[in-house]
Amino acid sequence: MSKQLAGIELLAQSTSEQQEEVTTPPTTWPDPLAKEAYYGLAGDIVRLMGPHTEADSAALLFSFFVMFGSVIWQS
Repeated sequence: MSKQLAGIELLAQSTSEQQEEVTTPPTTWPDPLAKEAYYGLAGDIVRLMGPHTEADSAALLFSFFVMFGSVIWQS
């Protein structure tokens, strides 16, 4: 039992040391895409879905392009 407690204490010490070494992520976010990026059908779909999701509009746009490319590739 004492070996297990010693192991737990050692693990707790190493975990607290690791937490001190963690760097903070950058706090800046990339600038949003220009309105020209949302031109056409892809932009219409992003504007339609935007109010109903928490996803970033750029991610929605790129996902649409990937999906569209996959459909075209299979044809």
